[in-house]
Amino acid sequence: MKEFSVEIGHKGNFGESAYAKLDLPATWAEFSDALQRAHASDAKELDYFDILYCEKNWLKPHTADCTNIYELNLLASRLQEHIPDELDIFEGLVRMDAARNGSHIPVSRLINMTFSTSRCMIASNIASDAELGEVLYENDLLAEMDALAVNDRMDNGRPADAMLALLGKEHREGTGGVLTDTGLYLEWDGEIEDAYYPGETVYFNHIGVPVVLELSCNEKTVELEFPLSDRRLQIALSAVDAKRLEECNYRCTDCLIPTARKWIDEAGDYNDAERFALKLAEIERNGCVPEYKALLEASGCEDLETAIRLTDEIYEYRLDAECCLFTDYAKKELCKKFPASENGVDITEYVNLQSYGKALMEQNNVVSTNYGMLSRKDGGPILFPEDMTEENGQEQSGPEMEMR
Repeated sequence: MKEFSVEIGHKGNFGESAYAKLDLPATWAEFSDALQRAHASDAKELDYFDILYCEKNWLKPHTADCTNIYELNLLASRLQEHIPDELDIFEGLVRMDAARNGSHIPVSRLINMTFSTSRCMIASNIASDAELGEVLYENDLLAEMDALAVNDRMDNGRPADAMLALLGKEHREGTGGVLTDTGLYLEWDGEIEDAYYPGETVYFNHIGVPVVLELSCNEKTVELEFPLSDRRLQIALSAVDAKRLEECNYRCTDCLIPTARKWIDEAGDYNDAERFALKLAEIERNGCVPEYKALLEASGCEDLETAIRLTDEIYEYRLDAECCLFTDYAKKELCKKFPASENGVDITEYVNLQSYGKALMEQNNVVSTNYGMLSRKDGGPILFPEDMTEENGQEQSGPEMEMR
């Protein structure tokens, strides 16, 4: 489930901006992918940031003007780690803090507040001031004069609801407490845990391996990193009381190529996941991850087997990440052919850059992707999976994975 959706943007060298959308919380692989699609090397280069969606309406006033994607992702991660009761308590904290200190709470303070839910005094099954007043009366928590006033106004042997509601409201407003929609009454001393240290906290989950699967068996779950090692495999199987991987169900929770998580799940084969992870590790070592992502997009890849086949093709391609639009490509090529002198004329002002760039790219067999302009090093057309020869499409089987 997403807590926020954001859009980031970066203006390139040719004056045009590239944009990318990202759901939070995100893994490091998903964040890196969004930066690559925005043609930015890191978050410092972003010159556009907009929050498109916030799951919890009561957080919108406090997060609407946030421009720190690291802090927003950390807040989203913290929210998803809370059990439902703690989220109710956190909502109460937010409402109390906003009432005491102003309508806006910085995201950095919200993060610390997620560590502070244990500081609340909590009473459950209280949906109104009258019910709060009744709890106070029955537990001898009212001032002596207030308790006498209740006793003087009994209704058929029980305290009058109107009196209880009045006393409950006075207590709630006097202590700054809140009633939640789920029947909790909260009081808080206003102090928060000092748990978040900017720049010293892990903002994104970064495991550092190409593929991570969550195994489930015998009502237990464990994460297993790929490429596999015998030790990791044995530890994972032991954690779910299984002897072989085939006994377990799995889902992909992280991948160097975020779009491939769906393909890994659909393939349903641990050996394919291992083959893919080994290929991705090689591509990452060779610094060709953006090129590979662009090739997957340009070729219309929709399954894991095709993605594995394309790993052997990536070294035949080049990616121009400087260009993100037809106009960028046109400007770049025109500047090569007609470099403007100090007092010369800028020819790009007199050319339909959109049409010229598109035509030039078709002529040069260049394809536009979210990651930049992709082309073959030999100048030929980009090969689609169905165009590959059987020889190029063959893959050696990965090692069978079993307990040793």
